[in-house]
Amino acid sequence: MRACVRRRETSVNVARQWPERFHMTRLYATLSYALDAEFDLPEDAHHHWVRVLRARLGDSAELFDGAGQAARVELIDIHK
Repeated sequence: MRACVRRRETSVNVARQWPERFHMTRLYATLSYALDAEFDLPEDAHHHWVRVLRARLGDSAELFDGAGQAARVELIDIHK
């Protein structure tokens, strides 16, 4: 199975502080995608988000690449 997501916004400062009451799912994945582009998540990120955390269509997460880049994405399709 694969998860198709749409990149919604970019943030370059992943060290920002989230309010304690706000929880954002963060997943490691490379970020060479354009804004509003649709792409499949890597298999490990897909498994963790869709299978383990039971994400549903419309859910948002933040992808990060470990080099200071991050982007918010929206889950728009889950397919085999």
